[in-house]
Amino acid sequence: MSVLNTIFLGRARIATHVVSWALITILVFNAVYVFRGPSVAVGLTLLNISYIATIFYVNSKVLVNFFYEKKRYAWWLGLLIIFWITMAVLRTWSEIYIFGDTLMEQNMPGQKGQWRTFLMYIFMFFLLLIFSSMYQIFENRIEVESRNRELVAMHNEARLNFLKAQINPHFLFNTLNNIYAAATLNHPATADMVLKLSEMLRYVTYDTLSERVPLSREMKTVQSVIELYIMCAQTPPEITVEMKGEVSTETIEPMLLLPIVENALKHGNMSDGAGTFMRVSISVSDEVLHFQISNTYDPMNVQKDQTGGIGLANIRNRLRLHYPERHKLAIAKRQGIYTVSLKIEKNNLYE
Repeated sequence: MSVLNTIFLGRARIATHVVSWALITILVFNAVYVFRGPSVAVGLTLLNISYIATIFYVNSKVLVNFFYEKKRYAWWLGLLIIFWITMAVLRTWSEIYIFGDTLMEQNMPGQKGQWRTFLMYIFMFFLLLIFSSMYQIFENRIEVESRNRELVAMHNEARLNFLKAQINPHFLFNTLNNIYAAATLNHPATADMVLKLSEMLRYVTYDTLSERVPLSREMKTVQSVIELYIMCAQTPPEITVEMKGEVSTETIEPMLLLPIVENALKHGNMSDGAGTFMRVSISVSDEVLHFQISNTYDPMNVQKDQTGGIGLANIRNRLRLHYPERHKLAIAKRQGIYTVSLKIEKNNLYE
């Protein structure tokens, strides 16, 4: 498989194409040279290579990629037939126009020779279209397999990064200290605080080993983290969580939403007094999953923890790999309010 990756992917793919076209040019020149001589052979070779290359790349990069691979088979077949016949007609006409006749006309002058030439190009271009289609489909499959292997590697690496960094030490240690203080004072919420922390750590440590988790499970952990934060706060902050749609029926990549919430709790200023808030909302429609979080923050305050700041970068990488061209992550800072909006096409939540 590594040899195929070298041929079909990366920078080596360009070298493969260059060498292949060089060999094809030499073969075409030698074939024409036998019948027409060196001067005409050069012109015919350039003409042939231009048509062959056009057919190969238009079919593979346009017709196959934009129609066949997107399951628009009727459009693909119709455009392929039109393109095939049009190129055969143009190739026959261009040879007559430039060189006065065709190779077939030397042995069979007149329209009969021109028709034979046209039928010859119909057959040759048919074979070329089959080859270019198979080549591009195979190249696409190799690329998908390579991306899947990268996905698995990144997924495993991301799990380790999240376990070490996403529930960051500042938040965890502060929570443990608050639980300890509550325990020494026999605070009635101590048991609930320990339970919330246990649920959160259990999810992060064990449940995220699955490739997909129920969206409701992710949101339950988000609520546990928020409730734990409220319990530990000296003054209960204004935090709301709103869920709309069939959240219970969806699945999602684990630990995709939780780091965003944890980041807002860490860098927001909900404990600064009146006017501060954090609002979390998630909605599932027939087309899209939309997660949004808005919180107040102090623009003059520097980052609280130098170990932070990797959460959103990891999320961007995972979105790029798991939902390529199927998501939109937007971040906005306006008038002291920090907003993160994530949209994922619902039909692709499982891919």
